[in-house]
Amino acid sequence: MRIRTLLQASLALTTVMVLGLAVANWSISARLAEISIAEDRVQSCSRDISDLLVLTQEYAMYSEERSVQQWKTLHSAIVKKLEASVHDVIPPPADTLKAAQTLPEIFQQLITTVSNSSDLQNRQRNLLLNQLHSGSQVLADSVLSWGIALDEHRNKIEQLSRIQSIVIPAMMLLILMLLSFLLHRRLLRPLAQLGKAVTAVAKGDLTVRSATASNDEFGELSRTFDAMAIDLVAEMQREIMVRKLAEEKLFESENRFRLINDSIQDQIYSYDLSNRFTFANRPLCENLGRKEDEVIGRTYWEFGFPEELCRKWDEMHRQAYVTGSKVEIVSTPMPDGTVLHFEVNLSVIYDSGGEVIGLAGVNRNITDRKRAEEEKLALEQQFQQTQKLESLGVLAGGIAHDFNNILAIIVGYCGLTKMDYEDAEKHIPEIEKAAERAAALCRQMLAYAGKASLTQTQVNTPMLIDEMVSMLKTTIKQNVVIKPELGTDIPFIMGDASQIRQVVMNLIINAAEAIGDADGEIDVKLAKAEIKTGQSEKDHLGMIIPAGRYICFEVTDNGCGMDEDTRRKIFEPFYTTKFTGRGLGMSAVLGIIKAHNGALQLESRLGHGTVFKVYLPVQLSKSETEEAHQKAVSAVWQGSGTILLAEDEVQVKSIAIALLENLGFSVLDAANGKEALELYQKNAADITLVVTDMGMPVMNGYELFYKLKQLDPQLPIIISSGFGEGDIVSKIPLEAMAGIINKPYSFDRLREVLRVVVERTE
Repeated sequence: MRIRTLLQASLALTTVMVLGLAVANWSISARLAEISIAEDRVQSCSRDISDLLVLTQEYAMYSEERSVQQWKTLHSAIVKKLEASVHDVIPPPADTLKAAQTLPEIFQQLITTVSNSSDLQNRQRNLLLNQLHSGSQVLADSVLSWGIALDEHRNKIEQLSRIQSIVIPAMMLLILMLLSFLLHRRLLRPLAQLGKAVTAVAKGDLTVRSATASNDEFGELSRTFDAMAIDLVAEMQREIMVRKLAEEKLFESENRFRLINDSIQDQIYSYDLSNRFTFANRPLCENLGRKEDEVIGRTYWEFGFPEELCRKWDEMHRQAYVTGSKVEIVSTPMPDGTVLHFEVNLSVIYDSGGEVIGLAGVNRNITDRKRAEEEKLALEQQFQQTQKLESLGVLAGGIAHDFNNILAIIVGYCGLTKMDYEDAEKHIPEIEKAAERAAALCRQMLAYAGKASLTQTQVNTPMLIDEMVSMLKTTIKQNVVIKPELGTDIPFIMGDASQIRQVVMNLIINAAEAIGDADGEIDVKLAKAEIKTGQSEKDHLGMIIPAGRYICFEVTDNGCGMDEDTRRKIFEPFYTTKFTGRGLGMSAVLGIIKAHNGALQLESRLGHGTVFKVYLPVQLSKSETEEAHQKAVSAVWQGSGTILLAEDEVQVKSIAIALLENLGFSVLDAANGKEALELYQKNAADITLVVTDMGMPVMNGYELFYKLKQLDPQLPIIISSGFGEGDIVSKIPLEAMAGIINKPYSFDRLREVLRVVVERTE
């Protein structure tokens, strides 16, 4: 018999016995439950019969109608219980139900006799009572015998259950013992033999055989194992041959790999986790001046490199382990004093299990390439310097042209004043206008450089543009029509109104010149704009415009448009398509926009017109009422105390002293920073504040500023300079200065700055 069949038969027999035991237990439990129900009925009937006798006697004595109804109800319950037990496992005796059914007739007769009180009726009533007692007693005896029969039946079933609980487990134990014997004989013994054979084969003894004569599964398994051992011998012989061939090919491959690595000029190597070399090709060994066996197993710390360089390599290796790879340029000093530059490529090495086991590296000598790049950079810098000089020449020519015109006006009116002093009052305003033009030209140059100092005021942009459009309509050619479209509810901005006028004027005049002699239109628009975070709105250079609230000023013309070269050069200083020497033009426009933290967009195609869009940020500003109040206060303001004035230009210093004394101050003046510092050290207790120029000999204004702050950090210092505000703020924090006043300044401007500083420090 096969082991599988034996196991299936044992399992089936065990299953049948378990099911039989379960069915028998269920049957016994069900029979005992039925007996328990019948016993409950017996007890209930016995109690009801006793109560029936009590009710009969009670009625005979008191003749109450209530007793009659209770008697009938109780009797009906007894009959129903007996009828329900007819089909039980042990039914009540046959005469029990009959005895119960005769009692109502006798009880009815008793009811009849109770209503009469004659002697005859009394005797008959007693007779009926005796009959009821006798019938009830018979009924009680019959129920009692029924209960005894149930007890006997319960005892028999319980005895049968005890016998079953002993016999069936004994049979199952016997079957298990028999099954264990068969399994030991048919399963464990052959399994032990097979295990010995497997152990011997595992130790290398392929001559062991485990075949048995049985035809069961173990017989098939042992024969299969023997066949496998025979095949394994043949396979091992084939594998030995293949391994020999593979070792020969591997040897050839390693030789070829080494020849290739040694022929490459790059240094190829690998490290273990301790930064010890596990491989190094010939160029690396030659660079180290060692043989291969002197390099393998050692770290770069052991080859005499500078400690700083070795620590740099350690840090590179740590970064490579974190990121998986690392590329960096490393400069390495050689023993002969030269410095070589290497491009180092590091990669992490993993084993078959994915664990990090080291680093592989390739060092490429880029010394020649780096030298060539440095030479190229030097040539590019020379070329850029040449371009700067050329641009500076153009810039200087343009500035000289404009300044010469301005100086011609000033000199001319001065000459007229000398000729006739009575006309001085008429000539001085013209001289002031020319001086203001010179100051405006300086502001344009600073705007071009993005360093313009703004006269921050509240600007009503729609009114400003409307005024400029009205003025320009009378100056441009009649063939050009300006169509303004100014939006409503445009917020005021903080800025320099004169510079914004210059932007508007330049853009509209350029648009009119682009139209030329043909009929054309210029659309001038002003609207609110908001750039939200994440929007990709870009300026003319492709830079993203910062998010925020803006006003957008747009000038569109249908003129000749611009080609790519013109669009690229339009913001260069003094570039023009008309004639040379016209001024700063669009470069100044761009500088003004930058100084206002704005942005510019340009769209143009040759023959299709041009669109300029100017974005100026909306900022919180003071109300006009507040500004007017401040101006009124400033107009009558007078100061007191001593001011230290540092100014190297004699005439400028003389004018400043006169203005300061006119405002009520005493003035200590110095020609440079060193003199000013000495004066302060002698008169520190009397000096209220300091006004200093920036560009001075011996000690400039920046050095003076910080030395004075070291002596008294709370000392208010006002900067007076012709440099752009951007230059000053880049060297001195804005919050460290008490104020800035840009040259040339008027008396009103000087008074306002001094008033703000003095009131702030009081």
